[in-house]
Amino acid sequence: MSDPTTRYRLVRPDREVVVPELDEHQQRVVDHEGGPLLVLAGPGTGKTTTLVEAIVDRIEHRGATPDSVLALTFSRKAAEQLRDRVTARVARTTSAAACSTFHSFAYALVRKYAPAELYGGWPMILSGLKTWLETGQTLTTPGSLMYQPQQ
Repeated sequence: MSDPTTRYRLVRPDREVVVPELDEHQQRVVDHEGGPLLVLAGPGTGKTTTLVEAIVDRIEHRGATPDSVLALTFSRKAAEQLRDRVTARVARTTSAAACSTFHSFAYALVRKYAPAELYGGWPMILSGLKTWLETGQTLTTPGSLMYQPQQ
């Protein structure tokens, strides 16, 4: 009788991770010792690459653990790409999502630390259309803080 168990063997892909060449300004960002740092640059100038390399540098050379690094960006797509690129560069996955949007990070803080009774239920993040609908409803509801009667 044969063994019906299917077996798989995972192997590392035969591709080398390319370490980007950074210019002087990008390298200064990567080498920044700590504390606040504002990076201003236009589209296509390598901000994401620089951020990825700064995160990798902290993990591989400065003793940071992947779950102690937090990178915030504005869009879900950018956060996903950032997370994927960091994961590829450090060649391992992490249990913590180190890359997030400002909005989802703030929402996670509210969900974790704010008492639910403070809001009469959990707050929700509104999509663009829902924001317009809710704002319109608030502006036309007598007694609301934002109510503006028609003149």
